[in-house]
Amino acid sequence: MSAQLDVAIPVEPPRPFPVLLEQVWAALASESLQPFMHLWLELSSGAARGLQPHLDVAGEISDGFLAWVTVRLQPESDGEPSSLAPLFLASIKGMNLLKVIGRGTLADSQSLGLLRPPNKIGQTDSAQSRLASCSGSTPKPSRPLEADNSGEATAKVVIFAEAPRVRTGPIVLI
Repeated sequence: MSAQLDVAIPVEPPRPFPVLLEQVWAALASESLQPFMHLWLELSSGAARGLQPHLDVAGEISDGFLAWVTVRLQPESDGEPSSLAPLFLASIKGMNLLKVIGRGTLADSQSLGLLRPPNKIGQTDSAQSRLASCSGSTPKPSRPLEADNSGEATAKVVIFAEAPRVRTGPIVLI
């Protein structure tokens, strides 16, 4: 699998997260790589149940993919390797899971959401407005941020029943 990905997506030039995500997602959709994605899902499923050698093999594959992604992502501004490889791996695995359970359209729309640059504070295109444009109504989560007894802010996750129709972008916590 990595040899096929190496041919499709060489190391140079380093790419921003959205560009690499788009290239990898397209490559993984090819008929030659789909069997590997199904195997990776099977191994991950066994690993989730603590089965061996599933746990070790899935871990080794993930470690290899993290290294593969890290050398292809643009480095941080200080020249250090990108710290986004785990997010990249989680994005690809999650999108693949959506695809294999019959939600390929949702997986593709989520990849588009990840390709959109994050909003800056003060912009009006919030997750709430993007959610409203997809679902037709604006949800009213109650107090999404609260202060606990120590005075620190804690976030509440709101899950919507109509999630298959929702398109969101990346969540950026500052």
